[in-house]
Amino acid sequence: HMLNATEKHTVETFRQMQLDTLSLRAVAGLPPLLRLLQDGKHSQLPSALKLLEQWTGEMKKELVAPTLFNTFFQCWCDRVAAEHFDGPIKRFMATTVGGVAARLLHEDNCQWFKTADREQEIRLAFYQALEKLTEQLGDDLNQWTWGQVQVIRFPHVLAERGDLGQLLNPPAQPVDGDMVTVCNTGLAATGAGYRLIHDLGSQPPEMVAIDCQSQSGYPGSPHYNDQFTSWAAGQYHRICLDREDSEATQTLVPR
Repeated sequence: HMLNATEKHTVETFRQMQLDTLSLRAVAGLPPLLRLLQDGKHSQLPSALKLLEQWTGEMKKELVAPTLFNTFFQCWCDRVAAEHFDGPIKRFMATTVGGVAARLLHEDNCQWFKTADREQEIRLAFYQALEKLTEQLGDDLNQWTWGQVQVIRFPHVLAERGDLGQLLNPPAQPVDGDMVTVCNTGLAATGAGYRLIHDLGSQPPEMVAIDCQSQSGYPGSPHYNDQFTSWAAGQYHRICLDREDSEATQTLVPR
C-alpha cells in the first residue's frame, strides 16, 4: 500500500515505511469482533469496547487497545487450534494458525468449528484475554499499555551462565509495533532490529542505517547498547561510501 501511494520515493518515505506500526490484521479484525461483543457480559467490557472503537490499529506503546486486541488474538488462536488438535501439537499449532484465525473472525466457510459455536468462542476468547490481563497487569484497564507487554530484550550470549545475565543483559525496553507491522518488533526476542536505506542515486554515494543492538558485543565498550535510543526514535547513522568523503569523516578505532 505504501509503495503504491506515491510515484517517487525518497529516503524519508522509506524511513516512514520502516517505522509504520499499522496492524492490517487489527484493521480487518476489529469490525466483526466489535459486532460480536456488543451484547457481551463482562464487567470490563464497556471500557474495553470504548477503547477499541476509538482505535485506528496503530501498535503504539502508549495505547491500551493494542494490548487488548493482540492478547485476544492469542487467546483466539488457542481456541482455533484446540478445535482440531490437543496436547503438545495444539500448543504448537496455536502459534501457526494466525492466518486461519484471522479469516475465522469474519466467517467459517471451511466449517472449521464442528463441535463449538464460532461466535461464542470469539466472545469467550475476549473474556479470557480480559481475565489474563487483569491477572498480569492489575485491575485498572487504563494501565494496560502496549509498552508493558511489547518489550524487546537483548540477552548476551553468555547470559545463561550462572548470574551473568544480571551483569551483561541491557534492560528490556518497550517498543512500538508487533509481529505483523512493517515496523516489525516481533515477539519480545525477535524482530527487525537492523534498518538500512540505500538511495542508489545519492551523491556522494551513501547509506543510512541503525542497529538497535549496537555495534559491539563487548559490555565494556561505549558502543555496547548505545544505538537503541536512536533506533527507537527512528533515527539513522550516515554511512558514506565515497572514498574521499569516508577518509575525511570516518575513522576506525579499536575498542
